[in-house]
Amino acid sequence: MRKCLFSLLFCFSLPLTVSCSSTNTVVSASLGREFTMAIDQIAAINTESLNIKFLQITEDSRCPGDVTCITAGKVSCLIEIGGTDASNRSRVTITQTGLTDEPGRTTFAGYQLLAKVKPYPTSGKTIS
Repeated sequence: MRKCLFSLLFCFSLPLTVSCSSTNTVVSASLGREFTMAIDQIAAINTESLNIKFLQITEDSRCPGDVTCITAGKVSCLIEIGGTDASNRSRVTITQTGLTDEPGRTTFAGYQLLAKVKPYPTSGKTIS
């Protein structure tokens, strides 16, 4: 049986949401509940003795929402996931398809990981 670990809303841009600034703070999170993380932030899933760290966006080729493109593109983010101690951590990539509200999905150690990267790009605006 798979456990739904979280629905994760990854934020990586300061212009649209203040909470998306890069920080090293810890977010307390629960299984099955959506939470927001910024780059370098750690989410502690205390009931599972599990930590998730949002390392970086490795690719962002999403078609801007206000443009017609041949392909939707995708965004991929790298996370580090493992126990609350420094041992037994793994790096996992989660990829979300562009032009959809569907989260990116992957599994790790029996947990289903869901991630949505915000904000969605629009033409003429740079996401930093």
